[in-house]
Amino acid sequence: MIALAFLILSTRAQAQEGSSGKPEASAGFQDGFFILSEDGLFSLKARFMGQLRLDLEQPGEEGADLEGAFRIRRGRAVFSGRALDPALSWKLQLGFEQGEVSLKDLYADWAVSESLRLRAGQWKRPFSRQFLTSGFDLEIIDRAITHNFFEVSRDIGLAIHNGTPAGVEYALGVFNGTGDGARLSGEVAVDPVTGEGDIVGGKFSNVPRRLHPMVVGRLAWNQEGMDGYSEADLKGGDLRVAVGASALADFDGDNDDASTLQAEVDFALKVHGFSATGAAYAATAQTEGSFKSQELDATGFHVQTGVVLAQMFQPTARFALIVPEGPDNDLREITLGFSVYVYEHDLKLQLDASQLSTQSPDGDVDDLRVRTQLQLAF
Repeated sequence: MIALAFLILSTRAQAQEGSSGKPEASAGFQDGFFILSEDGLFSLKARFMGQLRLDLEQPGEEGADLEGAFRIRRGRAVFSGRALDPALSWKLQLGFEQGEVSLKDLYADWAVSESLRLRAGQWKRPFSRQFLTSGFDLEIIDRAITHNFFEVSRDIGLAIHNGTPAGVEYALGVFNGTGDGARLSGEVAVDPVTGEGDIVGGKFSNVPRRLHPMVVGRLAWNQEGMDGYSEADLKGGDLRVAVGASALADFDGDNDDASTLQAEVDFALKVHGFSATGAAYAATAQTEGSFKSQELDATGFHVQTGVVLAQMFQPTARFALIVPEGPDNDLREITLGFSVYVYEHDLKLQLDASQLSTQSPDGDVDDLRVRTQLQLAF
């Protein structure tokens, strides 16, 4: 951190020495609204994205009522740019869902060289291709059930990486291990006369009292011309492939006897409008008072396919399975979907129907779900 601060200050001093007068700025729109200083040292880009969704679900329990409501699944304001030097970039992403404002991303990224970047702040842990793919670039309304089951989250930490270039891609980071939720918990002192309470002690849930820590790494290969982090083959073209693997170690640094090891392998394939993606997962859990006492906790996988017709319409299908340790507790998802791309992912209408099955000794419970979603991004 000290070395990074020194580099930034040195760059700033050099920029100030070489400047004369007030530089002019240019502005416009290209994948977002942007402002760029004449000297190229400062830039700002702003994007706004939203998803309006209608969810209808019929729980499988006997006598359960149909559930349904409109909601804002994702609302985002994304600001990014460069400061002081073309090698120093930053990003701020705010989320607006369920009537609340939350911090999604806030980080600085320093390009030391073409193959080495340093990142500090809060962003997505580099685990799982489907998680690293933006929720606005999906070919089915939302991610598979494996997404919520395994350890995929944003977090605060430090990392080295090389971006997502053609060829080999890598990332290795250390994080708090708490996720990005910032819920305040603590002690409250209540005035016996007024009944009002004051928080006298506590902390936010994304800042642990003791560092876990969590170490996450990813190694992938992306064929030239392949965007492996945007689903659907909207551009078309010859066969393109991307493969990757991720690993995660959540250490028991805070001595709460809760730690895990997780791994996944994934792929993405596109050819002439057809796309296929998938991943396989495995996770262990600590069973005794030592991090070394790991036992298999769950395995799972998902695979999905789609084909773009007339550069606008796309039928899709997905199957996902989670197998926790123990008998009769498997989770299964079968989803069929259809997307209409008016302006690719920037304006699209999606519909899907799913059967979500939970296995139990008393018999399987099958929930039925139908969703439709309108997405706008600019």
